[in-house]
Amino acid sequence: MTYTDYIRELLLQKPIGMPIYTKIIAASLAEKFNLKDKDAVAATAVTMKRIMDSKVIPELRFYQKGIYFRTVTTPFGERGINKESLIADKYLLPDKGYETGFALLHDIGLATQMPKERVIATNMAKDCTRMDKKIGSNNPSSKSRDYC
Repeated sequence: MTYTDYIRELLLQKPIGMPIYTKIIAASLAEKFNLKDKDAVAATAVTMKRIMDSKVIPELRFYQKGIYFRTVTTPFGERGINKESLIADKYLLPDKGYETGFALLHDIGLATQMPKERVIATNMAKDCTRMDKKIGSNNPSSKSRDYC
């Protein structure tokens, strides 16, 4: 079994719309083929590029550096990536941050106002980032960072 075959099988096991992280694929590749982490990351990058260029998996789409997803065509167009999962992976899980503001109050039933935006308190925001435009979330920095 080649690296390409192994990675293709991993990609086909992922559900439609869920983010596929190359760092997770590289870790799995390193474990399966007894590679160094650096070699596995390089092999994963080259293989993903080849898979995308040759359209071996036609439903595979690039989202941003290190993140891919599988899509399906519906009558309304292509189905996008699951943004809730992206937000959870990047800012919330495991113990990276928490949701706050009106969205939290509405979810637990303490407010009847519908939230306009989600506010997430996290230490994962870089350089006091207030808005992640790619996934559409507000991320005020807390605790370890000074206020901007």
